[in-house]
Amino acid sequence: MIKTFQFIFILTFFYLTKSACPNGSYEWSSNCYIFNSTEIGFAKAEVSCQKIGGHLISIHDAFTNDIIGQTAPDYFNKSSVTEIWIGANSLSSQKTWSWSDGSAMDFMDWKKGEPRNESETHCAAISMIDGFWSSEDCFSAKPFICMIPKSIAPTTMAPTSPKPVPSCPFGWLYFGKTNSCYGGLYGLYVDWQSAEGNCTRYDAHLPSVHSYEEHMFLNTFVEFVYTSIWIGMYSDDNGETWKYSDGTPVDYIPPESDLGEPSRGKTCVVIDSDEDSSCPVYAIGADIHKKY
Repeated sequence: MIKTFQFIFILTFFYLTKSACPNGSYEWSSNCYIFNSTEIGFAKAEVSCQKIGGHLISIHDAFTNDIIGQTAPDYFNKSSVTEIWIGANSLSSQKTWSWSDGSAMDFMDWKKGEPRNESETHCAAISMIDGFWSSEDCFSAKPFICMIPKSIAPTTMAPTSPKPVPSCPFGWLYFGKTNSCYGGLYGLYVDWQSAEGNCTRYDAHLPSVHSYEEHMFLNTFVEFVYTSIWIGMYSDDNGETWKYSDGTPVDYIPPESDLGEPSRGKTCVVIDSDEDSSCPVYAIGADIHKKY
């Protein structure tokens, strides 16, 4: 499967350099739009787009929204597909919607009554019937649209050897920015030591977090399991210093984290509201692993 991905990546890169957009995609303005009929959840759709150098589509004006809505039926079976994933989501904040590619949320086209104020509807889909958006359960399986910039200039780029993509276990998610696989035992509530032990059985560790992007990626797991998740950060001196179980440095701490406050005996960390917790306490975190 990894060999197939490498072939697809090279082929896509070839088309982008020799022509404006990959064969079979739709070219509009400065982007290439790839309509994927595979029906999967939002997070897996976003990761699939990242693997080919893009993101789920972000839409910034009404004209583009209409073009996408009217073009989609040419690529999908309208009789069986009515909604398609786009990149809008509120996974990082239940009150604020943003694009998965980090661009400005400067245009919205919600259906009347949307977005719904429900705990599980944090991901947006566009309707092929009327072009309006709706908030959907991120676990719902839908086709999706990837957006890739067409302005690739390989002659100005130094040749590089891409990192080999790890072979992720079945059911795990690959995150391109860290070149790592993430997976876990959802619904398993354990203490920190047991969670780390479960990870090592997969030749992995509890996740270390080294950037805002990785933090937001892990937040998708929080939304999916509806609870906090353990990460690999811990302290063996009652909160004076912190380290990761995988041996990587602690080089990123979210500004809203309370790690700088007195630990009161809390020496392990969960992602939820970025609170630390006492390591032996059960029913705190779900078990998520990170494998390089």
